[in-house]
Amino acid sequence: MTKIIVERKRGYYAAARAMRLFADGQLIGQIRQGDTAEFEIHPNAQLLYGKVDWGKTNMVNIQTISDGAHFTLKPWFSLNPLRSFGIIALPIKLEMAPESQF
Repeated sequence: MTKIIVERKRGYYAAARAMRLFADGQLIGQIRQGDTAEFEIHPNAQLLYGKVDWGKTNMVNIQTISDGAHFTLKPWFSLNPLRSFGIIALPIKLEMAPESQF
């Protein structure tokens, strides 16, 4: 199993809700705002993303990550009601730290 570290920054969207994290559609855990957590993923996993209810974040390709890769969930402000209700991508961006890519 490959270990990854995920940090969820604070923001207005889903402030009181935990975000579920998925690797290739498999639930790997959940994280609340302001927390940093470590998760284990299958070594052959290809995509990582977060969900709150039915809304999803962007998907990140994780095929070439190494053990201990660091990811950040960064919220951003949007007046678009489709984002606020999770109809299109959530106003939260999943990013990989540049030094963790290889």
